[in-house]
Amino acid sequence: MCLRNHIDRVRGFVSCLPITALSLVILATGISIVNMYFATGDYRLAMLASYFQTPIIALLNTVPIVLIILLLFSLTRKVWLSFLLTSILTITISLVNYFKITIRNDPLIMKDLTLINEATNMMGEFSFSLNWQIIITIVSVIIITIILKMLYITTLSKKIRIVSTVTVIMICATLFSTVYTSAEIYEAIENYELINRWSQTQNYISRGFIYPFIYSYTSLFDHPPNGYQEEVAISILERYSSDDIENERKVDVIAIMLEGYNDFSKFSEVDFKIDVYNKWHALVEESVSGEIVNNIFAGETVDTEWGFLTGYTNYHEFRSMTNSYVHYFANQGYLVEGSHPCYQWFYNRENVNEYLGFDNYYYFENHYGAIANNTIARDRILLPEIIRFYEIAKEQSNPYFSFSVTYQNHGPYPATHTGDIVYINDMGISQASFNILNNYLAGIYDTNQQVSKFIDYFREQDATVIILFGDHNPWLGDNNSVYHELGINIDLDTEEGFYNYYNTPYLIWANDEAKKVLENDFIGQGRTIGPYFLMNEFFDLAGYQGNAFMKISNELRDKTTLVHRDGYFKVDGNLTRELNNDAKSVLEKFLIAQYYYRNNFLN
Repeated sequence: MCLRNHIDRVRGFVSCLPITALSLVILATGISIVNMYFATGDYRLAMLASYFQTPIIALLNTVPIVLIILLLFSLTRKVWLSFLLTSILTITISLVNYFKITIRNDPLIMKDLTLINEATNMMGEFSFSLNWQIIITIVSVIIITIILKMLYITTLSKKIRIVSTVTVIMICATLFSTVYTSAEIYEAIENYELINRWSQTQNYISRGFIYPFIYSYTSLFDHPPNGYQEEVAISILERYSSDDIENERKVDVIAIMLEGYNDFSKFSEVDFKIDVYNKWHALVEESVSGEIVNNIFAGETVDTEWGFLTGYTNYHEFRSMTNSYVHYFANQGYLVEGSHPCYQWFYNRENVNEYLGFDNYYYFENHYGAIANNTIARDRILLPEIIRFYEIAKEQSNPYFSFSVTYQNHGPYPATHTGDIVYINDMGISQASFNILNNYLAGIYDTNQQVSKFIDYFREQDATVIILFGDHNPWLGDNNSVYHELGINIDLDTEEGFYNYYNTPYLIWANDEAKKVLENDFIGQGRTIGPYFLMNEFFDLAGYQGNAFMKISNELRDKTTLVHRDGYFKVDGNLTRELNNDAKSVLEKFLIAQYYYRNNFLN
């Protein structure tokens, strides 16, 4: 009875409106600290402390949670329910961000919510474990919810509920438009002591999670470059002609982007027991070969894919017909098609490939599932099918352009068993890391065998050029554990680490007939370039002039062979963040023309 009286007195005290409001703010602050903790990546308590050493970061991460819990209280009149719903909403997305960074070194942004099917499918391939911090968080939320339900009995008049709801919504709208989507404020907040300021992921982490997640709303829209004027963009494009390919010089072009492909023989830290790359190196000797510097690591495949197909150094969502090199080939009389043995909805390829100009595209649903026993086809099925589609196309006597994306070698790679064949020697790394790397290399070995057979077929065919390139480096353990255990430098503060992190190989191979037609032996060392310049490299070798956009792109490539999203350029073989005035002028012209060309279909 005495305990009951104490509880009633506490209820009476805490249930008065000012105390309830204060309690909600305190609860929201606690939720915010939990969210900020899970936002810290590998930096943990040091990064968490840095948020409070730069108080604006802690404040910007906390205010949205305070507003959410106050809004929910105005709507539900229940403290416990407001706390529970706010916790579920914010901590859930914080944990998604936590796992996404842990697995792929890639934070959760608002745009990811538009790709929920892709994300669910992708993340479903990885294993997740609830660590003690997550378990404590879940248990704490449950206990606090029960206590709040016991203590708080609050009634609000209809008038107060309406006023408080409208007030909170107005504050949210004002802060969103003036603070949370302001590029000036976002860029002015610096918390670089623990991170590489040029890493997008680390930059995101340095600002917490809730704040940069809200700010990522700005990436949902395609913003024009500084100084953009449509009439200026049109005048730039009109200065250049678009040239056709002479009929007698048209060759078949088959491009294949290889999932997760890199040549690990370039890393002295990897001790091979079996020569995994002998077939690839043999092809390199009879090709123009080099490396592309991708924007991505272990995921977001389409960044490299769409860069190659369009020549765009950056892009936004493709929602309608879009100028591309696919359209250019189609306008030159080529039959344009391709294959990807995974699902057509992945990255919205079913629609995007139509917008880019493909006549036909074959996916799991409309082709490969049926011939691969309802599984995603491996290279030993995919590459022969690309040949079969080529043979069908040649019966129509059209020149042929094909672009395909493989799925074999997509992560994750099993950590629990080594595999049937051991490709590497003991290098003193953990058994899990050994297994991951060996299983990755098993897939690469098979890919190289299949690619070699594929090219052998084309040696005696009509004039054909084949372009092969990797989309990004592979995932090798959470937090890149295999790279770190091997001692491979992927430190983005160093030039070596930057290239190790982003580079993958490419080669451009031509059969004897194509060499005759194009009067080029297609052998030699290619440049290190961004993927958006790879088609330019092929056109140079083929002697094709291309369209107006490619000519503008060529002028930029003459100044820098790299326009990286982390702000790097490559000038005279050197990685730099600064361009001279002449190169800046060319880049500005290119970006203005690119924005117009990307958003105004000219066909």
